[in-house]
Amino acid sequence: MGHWLLCFCRKLGKFAVFQKSYDAITDEILRLQQMKKQAQTDDQDRNEIMNRVKELQDFIKKEKTKITDFDESQVKTLIQRITLFPGCFVVEFKSGASVDIME
Repeated sequence: MGHWLLCFCRKLGKFAVFQKSYDAITDEILRLQQMKKQAQTDDQDRNEIMNRVKELQDFIKKEKTKITDFDESQVKTLIQRITLFPGCFVVEFKSGASVDIME
């Protein structure tokens, strides 16, 4: 009976070592999956930005170089927001660029 118990304890010890290795491998797989998902999200975000930049470049190429009249469609296409401050205002473009204009 003592021999059987000794063999059982040895097998149980090997299983504990195996379990630690298994947990480490599982943790690494989960970490890599999270990194892959983040990279895919980053790629998607970058592609969306690049598409928006291309749209704006195409729009600018089609327009006259000198703006002489107010064109609401141009404003809606290019400008995200205009914020007024005492003494200046900030024009924020949909591309992410902004311009501070002092009075």
